[in-house]
This record gives sequence, structure tokens and C-alpha cells, in this order.
Amino acid sequence: MVIIMVLAMSVVFVIGAITVDIGLWLTERRGAQADADLIALAGGVELQLGGSPADALAAAHASMARNDEQGNLSFVEGSPEATSECVTVDVRHETRPLFVQIFGLNEPDVGAHAMACIEQQSNISIYAHHPTCPPDAGVVLSGDSLDIDGGIHTNGELVVTGDSISVDGPVTYQDPSLSGCDDPDLRADDEQIASGPTSTSFVDWPLFFEFEDFDCDFNFTAPAGQDTVQINEDTPGVWQSPGVFNTGTYCSDDHFNVTTTGLVTGTVTFVSRGRIRMSAEDLDLTAHQHNVLFFSDSSDDNAIHISGDHTIFRGLMFTENGGIILSGHPIQFFDGGILGDHIVFNGEGNSFFYNSQIPDESALSLVE
Repeated sequence: MVIIMVLAMSVVFVIGAITVDIGLWLTERRGAQADADLIALAGGVELQLGGSPADALAAAHASMARNDEQGNLSFVEGSPEATSECVTVDVRHETRPLFVQIFGLNEPDVGAHAMACIEQQSNISIYAHHPTCPPDAGVVLSGDSLDIDGGIHTNGELVVTGDSISVDGPVTYQDPSLSGCDDPDLRADDEQIASGPTSTSFVDWPLFFEFEDFDCDFNFTAPAGQDTVQINEDTPGVWQSPGVFNTGTYCSDDHFNVTTTGLVTGTVTFVSRGRIRMSAEDLDLTAHQHNVLFFSDSSDDNAIHISGDHTIFRGLMFTENGGIILSGHPIQFFDGGILGDHIVFNGEGNSFFYNSQIPDESALSLVE
């Protein structure tokens, strides 16, 4: 009888010990999955904001470091991975068994997998937020030979008066009964619009930034008694070599006025609490941070004003409360777009946008 009781108690002990360890492992497995999801989403947010796969990987590593509170979280070899659309994460939680080692069993490999992806692009190239009516209409297209690969939305009035205007995406505007504006004023010669114009309800920002979203590499202050930072070929601390900007984000609480001649290239982001004015020839710029080339906090009609010949931009322009004026010929946008309170385009001579679409902020999701 005693022997049977001892055997029964041993069986109960073994089952109880294994049950305790299995419960701990399942808890670790849920924690590992939560960590993998958070890390993948952190990288996905960076892609969503227009960052590169390298930016997404950096964000994933930073998220892993923040979430490793117990010091038992690590990436599986070869993880994380990132493309322009997805971030894939495999993590491991180190765990110690309480009882099963007594029976010669090893600790399990507790890990988890997650993938976060974004829809690569929305169908908006130009977006005007405020329900602005003439004379400061939401979107004014008065340029010649303007080709927009993507859509347009304005919460104000749409005015098209240029020549040879082509829009490959849908054109929408806020219903005049809501905006108080008139129907679109379409007076362009040789106007081709793929879809619309169509009235809609109010459309909120498809993408949004604040000054604090940017990490500044170079800070500029206007000279005493002035309110504008002047940047030209002779400005110290700006040029990596003649005609090549130092890579980084250029910030100022004052206005920026950038004037250059000759071919100028660089990977930069200009961030200002004031206006940004750029006048240049043969300009070829790529966004450095968040896929944003120019960010202005100004509420002026010319918060961002770009003029010049043969300018190529790869990135976004954004101003929440001000206007954007583009008057170059030609101005070309690649993988970018324009978001502002109201927008005026009056370039001439083959001014066009190409594949300039704004990433859709709502498209980020966990797919695995």
C-alpha cells in the first residue's frame, strides 16, 4: 500500500512539475509574440513614414532594445529583414525550466514570428487640406505640359487653367455645400483627367508631420536683426564638396532662403518653423528623413516656394497651415508628393510630376 502511494505521489509530482513548466513556456510564448508584433510594427511605421528598409531595420532594433526589459529577448540569426513594403521579425525568449531538467528534458526554444506590411502607395499626388475658395483656391494648376501620375484631392476649390494638363489618377474635391466654394473651374486647353472631378466629403491628411518628428543634423539661426537663414554656394558647413550638400536634416526656427547656381545634388531634408524659399538651376535632391524634402510650420501663402529650372525632387513637401507655390520649368517629382493648406502650380515648359504618390498612413498591418 505504501509503495502504491509513493508511486502515485511520484506520478502526481511529475505531472504537476511538467504542467508548471509548460504553463511558464506558454506565457513566454505569448510574450515573445507580443514583442515580435511590436517590433515588426515599429519597423513598419518607419516605412509608412517614407523611410528606407535600412531605416525600418534601425527602428526594429531600437524597439527590441526598448522591449527587452528582462534581458531575455533576442533576434533569431538573420532577423530582422526589411523591404520597401514589409518588415519581418523572428525573436527568441530565453527561458529556464523549473522541474523538467530533473527528468532529463531540455528547455524548449520559445520564439515568435511577425510580419508588418504597408500598401506601397495611395493614389494621391497633390493634397490641399483647407476648404479654401478663390482667390486662394485649394489647388490651382496653371502650368503648361503638366503630367501627374496619381490623383488630386482638395478640400477647397479646384482651378485648372493651364495647357496640356494630364492627370492619370482620380481628381476629387470637397462637396461645395460643405466647403462653400464653387464647382471646379476647368478652363485648360487639352485637359485629360482619368477620373472626375468628383465631389466627396471632407478628406483628412493622408500623411501628417510635425516639427518635432525630425531629428536635426544641422541647426541654423539667422544673423542678429534678421529673420532669414541665407544658404548659397559660399555658406560654411553646408557643402560636402562644390555642388553637393552635406547629407542630413537642416533645421531652423527662422526662414530658409536657398539660392544656388549650377548643378546641385544632395540627400537632405529642410525643416523650418518659418518659410522655405528655394531658387536654383539644375537641382537634384533626394529626401533624407521620412521621405520629406521640405517641411514648413509657416502659415504664409508662400510657406514653401520653389522656383528654378531643371529641378528634380525625390520626396515630399509638407506644410500644415501654409501654401505651396511651384513655379519652375520643368519640375520633376519622383516617389514624392505635395501636401499643404493650399497649392499653386504655375510652371511652364514640360513641368510634370512622375509617380509622385503619397504613402497611405492607414495601410500598415500585421500580415503574419
